[in-house]
Amino acid sequence: MRLRWRWKRCGKQRCNQRDCDSNEPCRGDFLHLVSLSHRAHYKAVGSRLRSACTLLANGDGTCAFVRGAVGLFDEDNAMKFEMEKTPARQIYNLLIGLVAPRPIAWVTSMDENGLLNAAPFSAYNYLCTDPPIVGMGVMNRPGRGSIPKDTARNIRRTGEFVINVVTEDLLDKMNICATDFPAEVSELEMAGLTTAPSSVVKVPRIAEAHAALECTEFTSMEIGRSRIVLGRVVAMYVEDHFIDPPVDGHGPYIHAEELHAIGRMNGLGNYVRTRDAFVTVPRISFEDWQKGKR
Repeated sequence: MRLRWRWKRCGKQRCNQRDCDSNEPCRGDFLHLVSLSHRAHYKAVGSRLRSACTLLANGDGTCAFVRGAVGLFDEDNAMKFEMEKTPARQIYNLLIGLVAPRPIAWVTSMDENGLLNAAPFSAYNYLCTDPPIVGMGVMNRPGRGSIPKDTARNIRRTGEFVINVVTEDLLDKMNICATDFPAEVSELEMAGLTTAPSSVVKVPRIAEAHAALECTEFTSMEIGRSRIVLGRVVAMYVEDHFIDPPVDGHGPYIHAEELHAIGRMNGLGNYVRTRDAFVTVPRISFEDWQKGKR
């Protein structure tokens, strides 16, 4: 259900809610944003509206106080956020909700001693095809300092990794690999997975995965609390029944509608299936557009 919002000017000289930042009672002229199921209290600051506090109405009529985000509402009732004024965690929540669904890079990597690591990352996509480059964002470990996760550290030290495609039948096992096990615990063993040799890189692929991309590190860069890894794809593995081989100069083509890949949505544990979800919309050439085809 789409919520309908309206502004109501507060007639009080002093609001009884407390400012999120200063913990002092709000003073001045206020606007109240009202909907059927949400109530938000905003203080007017020039042409902007900075959240002083947010009240989320509960089903029993009471309200829960939430230290709020910085949001801006304009005349078309659309909320806008200024990233420089928005906490990092809230930016994360917004981005993963809007940049979705996302493919999942289920990465196997290896340290200098041959210890394998497997972990999924959804900040991932292909970036170009000539040369074939994929990109992946790996956040640092929580806490102070720039301590990389095992995957980013392994790639930086060995220069190799494998991206295993996550499909519907492997979702639960992939989820086990997302558990923050100690470094000495094998995610693959905990998930009951096995490995198979790769054709070019030393890092093995997950044997149960129906497709995999073997990669060498093209470059890595540290931005804020994340490491952006660009990998050059040096080999691909695809099970025969998921691919049409090249014929008369056309192909090869992946049977994506049969692979049943899984995509990542926002929130912990939220995914989307691609089974029975394909929609074909033919591309319109400029010539057909000129002829009136729409």
